[in-house]
Amino acid sequence: MRRRGVPGRLNGVNYCRARYYHPGFQRFASEDPIGLPGGPNGYLYVDNSPVAIGDPTGLLPGSGTLKCASAGLAAPFTFLQNCVSMRRAWTKRADKYFHCLANCQASQGGPCGQTVGTWISDAREWVDQTVKRDSPEDSERDQAANRFGRCEASRYPQTPCDQLCGPYRPPGLPPRYGGQMPVTGP
Repeated sequence: MRRRGVPGRLNGVNYCRARYYHPGFQRFASEDPIGLPGGPNGYLYVDNSPVAIGDPTGLLPGSGTLKCASAGLAAPFTFLQNCVSMRRAWTKRADKYFHCLANCQASQGGPCGQTVGTWISDAREWVDQTVKRDSPEDSERDQAANRFGRCEASRYPQTPCDQLCGPYRPPGLPPRYGGQMPVTGP
């Protein structure tokens, strides 16, 4: 219930047009309405620079947005690069290695890269099962490599993905298919 004389104040929490602010905690009590493009921290306000930047609607993208967007946009290119490399390598059992590599590199771009990488991987496996008629077992092995790449990137964000995905590297794969740079991000 609103108190008299204090507009936008409800039970000690201020309503600031787009979300609620709790002055006692000195932070927002609801997430940024812009969502994931606002960056991985949904409670941040104008990149913690409220004196220099104002955002009355809550929809102004900040530098976190740009980092997130660049990692999210770079992820499809990372997957395409690894797909082309896999086709050029033409090495038996190399697909799982390149699945791991693409997911690892996208995930090293941060949460947005990891999210887009997951979407791409899930969509690809859906197409492989429904269009190409791959077996569910083969799809699950691909998804295991995808998850491994994402998990290892989260655990070791500074380690090159060709090293992290080493357990999936098949014998006979030429050395030039390693050491690819991770996607840059936050």
